[in-house]
Amino acid sequence: MTLIPVNQGVQKKIDAWFEPIFQDGALGFLYPKLVYPVFAGGMLFSFFMLFARIRGKSLNIFLTILILVLALYGFKNQLYGVDEGLTSYRYAIFTPISFILLIGPLIYFHTSSLLDLRFCWKKSYWVHAIPGLLSFLAYTVLIVSPDTIKEQFVFSHFEVSFSIPEQLLAILSGYIYTWLSYRKYNKWINDHKTNEAKTKLWISKFLVAVVMLISVWGLTIMINYWLFDFGVTTLTNYPLWLAFAIFLSWVAAEILLNPKFFLLRKNTLFSEDNIFLVEEMSRYTHELQTLMKEEKIYADPNLNLEKLATWLDINPRYLSSVLNNGVGKSFYDFVNSYRINEVKLMLKDQRNRNLTIEAIANQAGFRSKSSFNTAFKKLTNMTPKEYIRSDSANSQ
Repeated sequence: MTLIPVNQGVQKKIDAWFEPIFQDGALGFLYPKLVYPVFAGGMLFSFFMLFARIRGKSLNIFLTILILVLALYGFKNQLYGVDEGLTSYRYAIFTPISFILLIGPLIYFHTSSLLDLRFCWKKSYWVHAIPGLLSFLAYTVLIVSPDTIKEQFVFSHFEVSFSIPEQLLAILSGYIYTWLSYRKYNKWINDHKTNEAKTKLWISKFLVAVVMLISVWGLTIMINYWLFDFGVTTLTNYPLWLAFAIFLSWVAAEILLNPKFFLLRKNTLFSEDNIFLVEEMSRYTHELQTLMKEEKIYADPNLNLEKLATWLDINPRYLSSVLNNGVGKSFYDFVNSYRINEVKLMLKDQRNRNLTIEAIANQAGFRSKSSFNTAFKKLTNMTPKEYIRSDSANSQ
């Protein structure tokens, strides 16, 4: 009588084929050549793109964080416990750098930010980060707990009760958000008939690659459950980490081969292929001019690009492009033109004769006398006093 049930028939053959891959590390030789360098490179690259700029350019923030999340999670699971691991410190599994529950939202927001000309991060979007933050809190509590408590979680108990559910939730979330991304992409294709070939190609490839990665992840967990009753730890899921490394390598290759598409200039949200729709730019230009004339928000001395974008409920970088391409002026030239016109009207009004030029300039929105004089000279080719004398001469 056998004490441990042994798989028979087809399942036994499948078991015999998969066992070396999961338990003996048949793919382990790729770790020092591919997996470790890719995870390390992914972390360094994403940190660099988050905190630095390359000649005024930066990578899409959501794609950058997605690279970081995958690299951190892959690296975290190589910290201990396997023959090719970096250390044998078994409590490293609790290191609070697991943010895989953010993968789904990052996929969706990356797609949305490329497709929606008016995309702007809103406070309500933070709700999508709640599962990831709760997971981070749980890891933090575990890592600071006494060793006696960590000891209770460190083996299969932790895997089955926390790590596996976390992964399954990440996979489910990934599928849902990818489906939502595809719906948004499909609607965009139907609504926009412009030839934005690079955007279409990248998003279609990106969504397919994400589905493949998530599917490999899900298949790995299913095999672990079906053949090994979760007896294989996440650490030794060699096919999964190889899939992570391949995905990150592919993204890196796409960025290197298409830097003009992926690296965004500070003053524009789009690549060369994402040309503004004429009617879209015209509509925002009209709204911008109406806002200035009716609300007179130029009189606010603290007005900046971000505040003006909030009034229009659009992305600041998109507003900058509307000003540069639709109006033909920079932000400060555009706002100062309205301020100067206001100053001219106030100077002509007899009721303001008792006010100094500086006081009038302050009411129009200028913060200092020097900035007013510089702007006035630039737009009128005269100093304020020269303008007053010229206006007096013309009125006589």
